[in-house]
Amino acid sequence: MKKNIIKIAIVVFLSIAGKQANAQYVTKGVKLFDLGIQPPKYGTLFTANARFGVADNIAVGPQLEYYSSDFSSSWGLFARGEYHFGQALNLPENASVYVGATLGKFLETGAEIFGTGLIGGSYLFNDKIGAHAGVRFGLINASGYNSGFGTFNFGVSFRIAE
Repeated sequence: MKKNIIKIAIVVFLSIAGKQANAQYVTKGVKLFDLGIQPPKYGTLFTANARFGVADNIAVGPQLEYYSSDFSSSWGLFARGEYHFGQALNLPENASVYVGATLGKFLETGAEIFGTGLIGGSYLFNDKIGAHAGVRFGLINASGYNSGFGTFNFGVSFRIAE
């Protein structure tokens, strides 16, 4: 099932990747909203985040997560920051690759603060809608517990305004 979801996402992405947008991906003042999913590994993770361009190539914002498995479910609230390399790598203005990090916690009783690293890419199909895909790694809490290493996620991105 997981492989089929990934294959479908790749086919959809490649089928419309040739269409160009006229909007630079991350600039100061840009507002982006993302909805994403991490295919099931130990459970399914749904994400929603807002990203605000605070400078060219730098975006920050909140991220809300919902995790569900056969054994538990939980909501999480995180702060997210990214640095985009699209301009430095001379990519088309509607494409970018980024590195970033999140810091926050799942809201269940006794949950500790967690941090993750992010590596990903984003592509705007037009001035308003696009897709993103990436890898989250090193879900680490203050006690050093590490889970979710190398988890793949993907979703849709909306460019709200500049």
